[in-house]
Amino acid sequence: MAAMHRWSGVDVDIDALRNNVAHIVREVSPRRVWAVVKANGYGHGAVDAGRAALDAGAHGLAVALIDEGVELRAAGIDAPVLVLSEQPSEYLELAVNAGLEFMVYTESGVTQLDSLATSAGRIVVSSLTNFIQHMMT
Repeated sequence: MAAMHRWSGVDVDIDALRNNVAHIVREVSPRRVWAVVKANGYGHGAVDAGRAALDAGAHGLAVALIDEGVELRAAGIDAPVLVLSEQPSEYLELAVNAGLEFMVYTESGVTQLDSLATSAGRIVVSSLTNFIQHMMT
C-alpha cells in the first residue's frame, strides 16, 4: 500500500484560543465553562489548548478517555478534568488515582462506582443531566 500524504495542516494561535475562551467565559458567567480537549485538543495539542483555556477562565477540561486525562495530569494540570464517556471498569481505579471526574450513564457503571467508592473513599461524579456534580462517599 502506498503511503498516505497529508496536504493539509493547521497553525494554532494560542492567544486567539485564549481570547475566544475568555469571551465565552464572560458571556456565560456565572455558568462554568469546560473546554473539551479530547483527541489531542482536536489536533491542536491538548496540553497547550487546555492551559490556554484554563488561563482564560475555563473551570475545567473534558476528555474522552482516561489516558487523555492522565496526560493532562502528567503535564502538571491540576484543574478539574472530566472524562465524558463511561470507561471500562478495569480502568476506573486509574481515573480515581489521577483525580479525574467521570460520567456514568448505565446501571452497571453506577454499580462499579459504588464498589470503587467503598475502597477509594471519595469519588466525584458528574451527572449527565444539568451537569451537576455529586459526591459519593
